[in-house]
Amino acid sequence: DWSSDVCSSDLKPAVRRFRDAVTSGDKKAIADELRLASKKLDTAVSKGVLHANAAANKKSAMAKAANKAGK
Repeated sequence: DWSSDVCSSDLKPAVRRFRDAVTSGDKKAIADELRLASKKLDTAVSKGVLHANAAANKKSAMAKAANKAGK
């Protein structure tokens, strides 16, 4: 399905940008990229690209990394 291809191709770069923001240490960028990556994960779940629990685990791990980097 075309929509799932687009969704999955948007997902990896969003998560990668979040990881880059964490390594940079910029709190505003971390918060922005976490929000965008979480949105992409939710979209992937709604389209059936990703299981809900898998997305929840990724979002939880990203939130932990954001909190750790923000301190």
